[in-house]
Amino acid sequence: MSLGIDTDAILAGAALIFERYLKAELYLQGHNNKGDLIDSIKYNIGGVTLDVFALYYLHILNDGVKPENVSFAQFPHLVKYFKSKGDSDKTARAKAGATINTWKKTGMPTAGKKKLGAIDKAYKASEKEIERYIDKQVLMKLDQLLN
Repeated sequence: MSLGIDTDAILAGAALIFERYLKAELYLQGHNNKGDLIDSIKYNIGGVTLDVFALYYLHILNDGVKPENVSFAQFPHLVKYFKSKGDSDKTARAKAGATINTWKKTGMPTAGKKKLGAIDKAYKASEKEIERYIDKQVLMKLDQLLN
């Protein structure tokens, strides 16, 4: 017997709640320079699973990078970032090099733990609201079936 519960619609609603919390956390942490990361957040629903996708950088913001894993591969991205803030090419390159050298000593991010765990913080903050939303949707459907 099928209850006719549209799990895809329920998960889509849950995804929107999580996405709202994740975007808010990224804004709080200051990760909204051009909006590329925030705009990259997407989700895919299949059966009873919800997969969230975003630029790989989001993973770094959640877990951080240990000093021994820092490389100069980020150099061009940092130059671009500093240029987007109005720095000349020469200044942007100097700041990018200095930033990477700091990361090689302290890891990334350097601003302390408040800049880590974007995904984890958003999940924890949204968990109760998502649970209430799912419960409400399922109970409404059951109520429709029984009445």
